[in-house]
Amino acid sequence: MAEKKRRPPVEFTVARDAIAVIVNKNNPISELTLEQLKAIYTGAVTNWTQVGGPDQPIQAVSRESSSGTYAFFQEHVLQNEDYVATAQLLPATAAIVQAISSEPWSIGYVGLGYVAGAGGSIKAIGIKTSDASPAVGASEETVLSGAYGISRALFLYAAEPVSPLIRAFVDFCTGPEGQRIVRETGYVAVR
Repeated sequence: MAEKKRRPPVEFTVARDAIAVIVNKNNPISELTLEQLKAIYTGAVTNWTQVGGPDQPIQAVSRESSSGTYAFFQEHVLQNEDYVATAQLLPATAAIVQAISSEPWSIGYVGLGYVAGAGGSIKAIGIKTSDASPAVGASEETVLSGAYGISRALFLYAAEPVSPLIRAFVDFCTGPEGQRIVRETGYVAVR
């Protein structure tokens, strides 16, 4: 739209978010490779025994297809393959946390800030980029270092030329007070 009006958009990175993979607190699985995670969400793996767990069927839980998190996970983890038809699609992250809390053999993904807010009913698992790599948990440190692979930048967009009012808002968001709010809301500050 902005380009049609000959006002190209300007992108401002204001935060980062990690997509934490979660399971029920009683699930003995503590790590998966990206390939195993993809296999679960595309339906190639349907039982926890296939990834070193107990003989229980896996219930994949996801955000609805209209969610940006759904699209990001599909692009970066599933490598643009389709989700398994049996995936339970839920409208909100809180619903995913609730589903994982109540179903011991389910798996889901949520923004990093939701892990701490869930109490002890779920656990985030480590993700390995390959069989030989170490498992890395989602945290501010691992997102900033690039060690945790399922993370994304969060942006604000404005049309050029950027007005002084918009510039002041972006400066607030990327300044000390805005970055404090970013941290308080469970995202990773970029400054």
